[in-house]
Formats: sequence, C-alpha cells, structure tokens
Amino acid sequence: MMIIPSIFVPEDWSFTFYEGLNRHRDSIFKDKTVAELGCGKGWITIATAAKWSPMKVYGLDINPRAVKISWINLYLNALDEKGQPIYDSEGKTLLDRVEFHESDLLSYCRDNDIKLERIVGCIPQILNPNPDAMSKMITENASEEFLHSLSNYCAFRFI
Repeated sequence: MMIIPSIFVPEDWSFTFYEGLNRHRDSIFKDKTVAELGCGKGWITIATAAKWSPMKVYGLDINPRAVKISWINLYLNALDEKGQPIYDSEGKTLLDRVEFHESDLLSYCRDNDIKLERIVGCIPQILNPNPDAMSKMITENASEEFLHSLSNYCAFRFI
C-alpha cells in the first residue's frame, strides 16, 4: 500500500475496525453494495472486496489525495507482477468490485442515486459542519499539513 503525508494513517484504529468486521458472518457483504466512509488509503475497502465479494464497494473520502492514492493501491492489489488482472472464483477482479470517489460522507452515493445495502467507516475525525466552508477549504491545491489536519480530533469549547 502506498501512502503520502497528507493522508492520515490511523493504523491501530483501522486494524481494530477491520478485526471487528471479521467477526461477522461471511455473507454480511456478499453480493451487497457497500460504502466505506473515510477510506483513507483504501486498504479496508480493498480488503472488504477481496474477502467478501460484494457487488460493489465505494471507498469515499473527503481528501482528494487520499482518493488518488486509493486508486493506486487498488491497481497495486488488482494486478499481478506482470500487470495482468487477478480474477477471483467468480471471474471478477478487484477493479470490477471497487471504486473510490471524493465525497463528503455519502454525498457521492446520494448524488449518483446509488442504493447502498451496507455502510461502514472508521472515522473518528470531526470536521467543520458547514458544507460550504469545507468545499472551499478542501481542494487539490491544499497543503499537505491542512489535508492531514482533517484527520485530527478537534472540538469547540464554549464557556
């Protein structure tokens, strides 16, 4: 998996989260349409597709660079060392099962009328609740530090 500094990597959280998903029966995602909120570098989205053979998994993240890295990680895991697709027992590849999109929570799915059967996410972050402010701040040209800061905890105190 590829990572870059602007993508927050909460590995302890994400491994614990994935372990929790593994406690469910194998059919929980089989042939379902799934979204992972806050997909980061995409590893849980890719692992979900590889293990449970959903119809489609949408990895969604508000960070545009995370989405690009997720696509790269998808190709790194969907192709063999010769660049050929790796097929599963149903004759599908991870490229058939996974898509990544820039999205504020479920906005991509809502805007594209995608009907989801399962939604998962390991997103302990708290972002600015004003969508207009967020759309102006989160751009491809935002600094590495700013994009990484989206993943840090924050809270407002009123005294």
